[in-house]
Amino acid sequence: MTAHYLAGILYNWGEVKGILGQQREQFLRGEAHQSSVLRPVIGESWKRCRTMGINPNMNKAPQVVPLAYLGDYLKEKQELVSAALPLMHLLHSFIEGSGFMITLVDAEGIILRVLGDAEGYALIGEHGFLPGASWTEEAVGTNAIGTCLRLDQPVQVFATEHFCAGWHGYTCSAAPIHDRKGNIVGVLDLTGYDYRVHPHNLGLAIATARAIETQLARTIGPDPGQELTAAIGAMATGPTKISSRDPELLQAILEGQPLGPAPASRPAPRVFVPSSPAGNAAAKTTTRPGRYTFADIIGQDPNFLDAVGLAKRVAATDSTVLLLGESGTGKELFAQAIHNQSHRRRGAFVALNCGAIPRELIASELFGYVEGAFTGAKRGGSPGKFELANGGTLFLDEIGELGLEMQVALLRALQERQITRIGGLWPLPLDIRLIAATSRNLREEVRAGRFRQDLYYRLNVISITLPPLRERPGDILLIAQSKLAHWAEKLGRKELRLSRPVEEVFLNYSWPGNVRELENVLERASVMAPGTVIDLSHLPPELTAWGERGPASRAAARRVGKNMEQIREEAIWTALQKSGGNVSLAARCLGVSRATIYRQLKKWEAEGCCHA
Repeated sequence: MTAHYLAGILYNWGEVKGILGQQREQFLRGEAHQSSVLRPVIGESWKRCRTMGINPNMNKAPQVVPLAYLGDYLKEKQELVSAALPLMHLLHSFIEGSGFMITLVDAEGIILRVLGDAEGYALIGEHGFLPGASWTEEAVGTNAIGTCLRLDQPVQVFATEHFCAGWHGYTCSAAPIHDRKGNIVGVLDLTGYDYRVHPHNLGLAIATARAIETQLARTIGPDPGQELTAAIGAMATGPTKISSRDPELLQAILEGQPLGPAPASRPAPRVFVPSSPAGNAAAKTTTRPGRYTFADIIGQDPNFLDAVGLAKRVAATDSTVLLLGESGTGKELFAQAIHNQSHRRRGAFVALNCGAIPRELIASELFGYVEGAFTGAKRGGSPGKFELANGGTLFLDEIGELGLEMQVALLRALQERQITRIGGLWPLPLDIRLIAATSRNLREEVRAGRFRQDLYYRLNVISITLPPLRERPGDILLIAQSKLAHWAEKLGRKELRLSRPVEEVFLNYSWPGNVRELENVLERASVMAPGTVIDLSHLPPELTAWGERGPASRAAARRVGKNMEQIREEAIWTALQKSGGNVSLAARCLGVSRATIYRQLKKWEAEGCCHA
C-alpha cells in the first residue's frame, strides 16, 4: 500500500467509492474476493464488525449518556475538554465554512464536544453525532473514531469504507490523544461529506491531537497553539497542488507513524475544501427534555404536600405510578422528579403524549419497527419509546386517549416485560419503570367500556392525585413569586412583583388551565410590564375582567388578600424553622428569592413581631 491510494481518492472519489461499495456488498454476502483497493486496516475492521454482529444498515449512533446527566459526565472529563477546546476553536478558524465537524471524544468513544458550521450540524440530527453518543467500533462499526481507538493510531475512513450504511455519505479522520504516560485519553476527529475527502484532513487531526497532548502535559516549550498553526501552515491549500510534505504526511497516515514538526516560517493559510455540488444542507436542531427534581415543585397546601410526600416515597421503588389530575397541574413535573430521585436516574427519561399521536402511528411510536415493515419505514428501522427508555423511565401522558387495540398491546408488553418491533422477529427484554398520567376519570372510562379494566389495575398500583390550582389558593402567590424571579433574571430586571389588585385577581380567578395557565400569564405580564410592577393592564382579558368588579367584590377580595398575606408569612416562618434559620435553604424550599425572605424579616423586625 502506498501514498498514491489516498491521493487517488482525492481525484477519483466517486469511482473509488463505487468500487469500495461493491467490495463491501461482496463481504456482507460472504463471497471471497481480492482487492487492491480495500485497505487492510479497513478489511480487518469489517471482520471485527461481522464477529460482533454489528447491523450493517445502522444509521444512528446510540446515546449512551442520557442528556439529563451529560453535564455530570462532562465534569468528569473537564481536564481533557479544557485542554482541547481552545485548540479546537483555533482549528475551526482555519477550516470555517468547510462543513467539517471537529469532534472531541474520550477514551470510551463517547463524544464530549462537537464544533463546526451549520451545514455540518445536519450530521447531528440525522445520525446522533451528539455529546453523549458512543462511536466505538462495538457501537457503530468501522469509523475513524472507533477504529482509531481500537488501533491507537491515526485513521481516515472514507465513504463506503464504513461498515454501516448510515455513514457512507461521510469521510472522517481521527487521531489519538495521549497523556504524559502514553495512555490514550481521547480522540480528535474531523468529519464531513465524502466528496470533500482530502488527506490533509487527517494531517489536521494529527496536528491538533499533538497540540492537545502538549497542553495536557503542561511542559515548558513552544505554545501548542503556535505549533498547531505552523503544522497547518505546512499543508496544501488547493485541490491540484500537493505540498512538499504530503508524501511524509500520507505515509504517516497509512503506517500510523508520528508526523515530524513543521517549518514555522510559512504563514498559515486557510485550508482548501472542495465546494458542495448539492449546496448547503439545512441545519437541523434537536430538542432536549427539561430536568426537574422535587426541589422544583413549589407548594405549601396540605393536600398538595401529601401528594409530594407520596411521590418521594414511591421514587425509591420500581412500582408503576398513575398520576391523576386536570391538565396543567404538573403531572410531567412529578414524573421527572420521581425519575430523578430513583435508582434509574442515570437512565433515560422518555415521554410520550398518547393524545398527540395519530392512532395509526401510536404502535410504531411505542414499539418501533424494522426496515421494510411498512411503506415509508426508515432505512434500518427505528426504535420505539419502550426501547429508548430501557434501563430508565417511560412516561405515558394522557394514557386515557389510547384506543382499545393499543391498550391490549400495552398490557401484553407490561405483563411479559418485553416488546417486538413492528415487522420484527425477535423480542427485546424490557427493564423500565412506567409512569402513566391522565386527566380522565379512568374508573368512569372502565365503566363506559372505553378503557380495559385489566390494564387499569395494572397501571393503578400507586395512584397520586394532584389537586387543581383553585383548590390550593395558598400556593398561587408562592408559585407566582418563583416564576417572576425567573423572568426578572431572564429579562435583566432588578425584580418583578405583582400589584395588590393583581394579587386579588389571581386569588379569585378559577385557573381552569391550572399551573400551566398561571405560568403563561406571568410570562406574558413580565414581558408586557415596562417596569418592576405588574398591574391589571398587563394581564390577558379573561383575568382583567376580574379586576372590574363592584365595591363589595373588591372588599371581599381584599379580605382574601389579607388572609393570603398571613398565609405567606406563616409559610416563610415555617420554612425558616425547618431550615434552622438558614435563609438560602428556606428560600429554595419555598421557591422564592433570598431577598423575599430578608424583606419579610425586616418587616417583622420593624413591627416588633415575635413568632413562636
